[in-house]
Amino acid sequence: MFVSSATSRRSVAFCRIVFATTASLGAVSRAQDAVPTEKEQAAQPVPRPVLTDLDVSGTIVDEEGKPVHGVSVSIIVRDQEGTRILKDTVDGEFTVKQDDTIMVSLRFKKDGYYEVQFLPGSELSTTGRSPDGDRLTTRHDLRVVLETIGPATTLARYTLYSLHFNAAGESAGRGPIVRNDGPPHLSPVLIPGDVRIDLANGREEDIPEGTFYIRAAHKDGAITTIAEDIKRKSGVLRASRKDVPAGVKLFIAGKGSGFIPFDPGDTAKPNPDHTLRQLKEAPESGYKNTLELPLTQDLQFFTCKVGRYYGKGYVPIYFGIRENGTVAEAHVFLYLQPDGSRNIRSPGRK
Repeated sequence: MFVSSATSRRSVAFCRIVFATTASLGAVSRAQDAVPTEKEQAAQPVPRPVLTDLDVSGTIVDEEGKPVHGVSVSIIVRDQEGTRILKDTVDGEFTVKQDDTIMVSLRFKKDGYYEVQFLPGSELSTTGRSPDGDRLTTRHDLRVVLETIGPATTLARYTLYSLHFNAAGESAGRGPIVRNDGPPHLSPVLIPGDVRIDLANGREEDIPEGTFYIRAAHKDGAITTIAEDIKRKSGVLRASRKDVPAGVKLFIAGKGSGFIPFDPGDTAKPNPDHTLRQLKEAPESGYKNTLELPLTQDLQFFTCKVGRYYGKGYVPIYFGIRENGTVAEAHVFLYLQPDGSRNIRSPGRK
């Protein structure tokens, strides 16, 4: 059982500034038109941060619902005193009590399992008010599930920045990801070079295998933008801004290469790399060269095949439009298994 000590409370003194007005030659100067001096600005009261008293507890289990023992728990607490880290080792249960907090982050870690991070302030609702007026968050039925890593290996990571398509029918892709069917490089981050593609006059079969590129809806020399607002989890895409393409598709060149979309639904995590952990073995077949990028989603996840190599990745569904509305831009984050197997498990954090 882990119980952290409550932090001490400090009262914050506030001062009030009163501006006097004067009349001169029949004109009255207004306080709101006056510009405060540096000394007056320094004396302005500092807004009191929103504080939360936290009282949560729960269990730590594996994927089969069995308690996990020997779990390292780190509590990162930010309050008016600064930031501090509390650590302990627990066996299947945890309790956290902290007062006067600005932010609290919980991390659960054990060898052989993926680390789990939990932010009570953003993931739990306020349940009331403390006697001193702070927000109160109380919950005693939390369930933290630690997922086994399994036989994970290091994956090659690619960052495909600035795939863009212009309304003249040309595209700038990234690739080829795999050259001469050789294995992907094991580098922390790879940024393949630009590939200029003439989609208006060229043949797509001539595009180098393993090249990623996009197409966007367009008409009369301009990128077509959405006609109506689109609601999604992160907010609303406004049609009035004229900065959201009406449709974008991601492509990969090469026979046998392609994508299979993955929808995590309610299992999606704030960190997209954590969501990718759910993709452990790539399907052997079923890949298509085109991936639809629906505007109703914030991210599109996928498994993929590039030549004879399998992988996974995601695309943030927010596409920039630049150059006076003639060019649409997208980014892709990709991981490939360099040994040619369909094992695409994500390694745990070292």
